[in-house]
Amino acid sequence: MVEHDFNIGAFLQLALFQGIPHLACIVTTSGQAFALAQQIKPRFFLLDYRIHPTTGFALYNQLYAIASLERLHDINTITDFERYHQEIE
Repeated sequence: MVEHDFNIGAFLQLALFQGIPHLACIVTTSGQAFALAQQIKPRFFLLDYRIHPTTGFALYNQLYAIASLERLHDINTITDFERYHQEIE
């Protein structure tokens, strides 16, 4: 899970992954996410749009370019769509 706000990430981790037999990790930057993805080869990412220094969409594209992660599934989240909607389109 890549979430710029660790407290929100911890809440989502508790809410979404409780009772599921999978490893859930929280990182707060795209660099941390990229490094971790190369180590553990995840199958699913929950990506915050507002991660630094890039965006959730850009990070997904970088991860997808890695051959071992080409089957990566993701959900991109954004809480302030009105603010970022032109950038997203």
